[in-house]
This record gives sequence, C-alpha cells and structure tokens, in this order.
Amino acid sequence: MLNIIDLHKSEEWDKIVKENCYDDAYYQSGYIYANKLEFGETPLLLHFEKDDIQIINIVSFRDISENDEFKEILPKGEFFDITTPYGYGGIIVNGNLTQKVKIEFIKEYSNFLKDHGVISEFVRFHPFYETPFQFGDIYDIEYNRKTVYMDLKDEESLWGNMKSTSRNRIRKIQERNPEVKSLTSKRYLKQFIDLYYVTMDKNNAENSYYFSEKYFEELMTSKDQVELFGVLIDGELISGMIVLKGSESIHYHLGATNPKYYSLSPNNLLFYEVGKWGVRKGYKKFHLGGGHSGENDGLFRFKKSMNKNGLINFYIGTKVWDDHSYEKLTKIKKDRVATELSTNFFPAYRA
Repeated sequence: MLNIIDLHKSEEWDKIVKENCYDDAYYQSGYIYANKLEFGETPLLLHFEKDDIQIINIVSFRDISENDEFKEILPKGEFFDITTPYGYGGIIVNGNLTQKVKIEFIKEYSNFLKDHGVISEFVRFHPFYETPFQFGDIYDIEYNRKTVYMDLKDEESLWGNMKSTSRNRIRKIQERNPEVKSLTSKRYLKQFIDLYYVTMDKNNAENSYYFSEKYFEELMTSKDQVELFGVLIDGELISGMIVLKGSESIHYHLGATNPKYYSLSPNNLLFYEVGKWGVRKGYKKFHLGGGHSGENDGLFRFKKSMNKNGLINFYIGTKVWDDHSYEKLTKIKKDRVATELSTNFFPAYRA
C-alpha cells in the first residue's frame, strides 16, 4: 500500500526516513521544508510497504500553470510535473526487492501520479543508492557526471587519499594558525551568507545559486541535521561551508570563501578538518558532490584532489507519465516561442 506523508507530519516523515535510508540528509523533513519555502514547490514522502520490503521516494510537485508560458492557458491545480528536491534523491528500497513487489509498487506509484495530474518526472538519483539499476525499466536513465566522496574510515587514510598538492596547501595555511570550528552563533551565519553572495558574484553564478537569506536561516534551524563550519584567521571568517548530516554520511551543501584569501587555499583545510570531524563522529562518507559542468572544471578537480580514490557515478532519470498531455504542452510551448526547443532539456515544455 502506498502511503502519502506531507510535511505537517514531520515526525512520522523523519521516522520513515530514518528506518529506510540511514536518515540521509537529502530526505530529512528539515532540509525538505527549507527547500519548499525557497522554491514554492509541494513535497511529499511516498512510502510503500509490502512483504517486509519498504520503498520510499520524495517528490516535489510543480504546478505547470505557474510557468510563464502557461499562466493564461492552463487552470491552476490540474497539471503538474514532479522533480527531486534540490540535491539528490530518488526511490530507495529497504529489503530484498522481488519482481512481484516491484510490479505492485510501480502500479500504485503510477496510478497515484496519474490520479494527481502528473505529466512528467525528473530525478537526480542519489549516488549512494542503487536505484538507477533497480528501476531502469521505468525511467530513461542517463549518466550525468562523476561525484567525489571522502572515505571517513580513519584520519590516516583521510590524509593519505588526498593528492600531494592538497596536503601541501594545508601545511601552508597551517603556518597562519587558522582556527577551524563549528559556527553556532547568528553572527557567524550572517557573515557566511554575505560571504556566500560575494563568492557567487565572483564566480558569475547563475541566479539559481542565489538562495535567499530566509533559506539559510530556515535550514540552520534543523540543528540535528545541519552544521556550519568555518575557517577563521585572527577572528575573521575567511571560508565556510554548510554540511548536511545523516546517520552514516555527511554532505557538503554550500560553501563560501573570501577572495582576499584565495592564495591560502582555505578550502583544502576546511574540507580536511570537516572530514576529521566526521571520522570522530563515526560517519562513513563525506560526499563532496561534483563539478559545475563535468570532470574538467576547476571545482571538480579541487574535490577530486581531496580524495583521488573517491569517485562515484551520478545519474539522472526522466519519465513521461502522460504522453498525450506532454506532447500537447510541448507543442504549445513551441508555438509560443516560435523556435525549436532544446532536445537536451526535460521536460521539453519547460525548455
């Protein structure tokens, strides 16, 4: 049976998540709620249970009528697409998935989506789970890029897995006697937010990376699920990162660095010290994510330098649940923009 849980039942939500995916940060209610406020989507936890097998998925509903091209055409609350909340997600199976249970889940899942007007689905599969291989017969699955994680087995392997360039940069900044610590006061959060916007400006980041101050503030209210770390020199915050915490793994979420201190490479030290913190806390993996565009950009090369042996594949998935409506919406969009739509964008009617 497929059960639907919304954020009003946050305790039940987190209990189910903890039982089925090691309390992974990207599935926790606190993180999902902050994203709901930021993006205006409607997230739901879908929970299926049968024969000692549990299956969960978190999806965010987006009303297609709110898209600029369809505001005057579609009625509100009737046509939706769903996506993974910002970050990683997708279906997670707890138990030995049988073909019988899989078929029953797919039937209930697809019926629920069709009953609620879902036209299409876009998934950013969590790199730590096997979903792309378990549900490749549902989704069109595409390899996207490599991501990087740090193995938190012990501090010795943490240091040994880094490239020599990273170790040398850490030694260099340590000569300045930096302080690396968890930042709990609102004063530091405000400093981090300001530094984050400076960093985005410096990198000519897309608008989607400019999260509101409210997003940061709401995210940090989930103290059991989120941690802010920083590097300070002479009391000044020069680099910081927000870390999402689960039961077995932690995730780098957002980071910022003062351009005046780029020459000191404070991020190498920060990632290393957060990794050491993770070792002490008993975590198994520290997921750093991937690059901006692939394996050749500077961000990916930096992350890879923190663990040359820690590469893992990231996949995306797409699914059209209502072919007729999908084609109709795509034609409307094409006619209104009077040009060919990008074949690389999904769903095409949002291109």
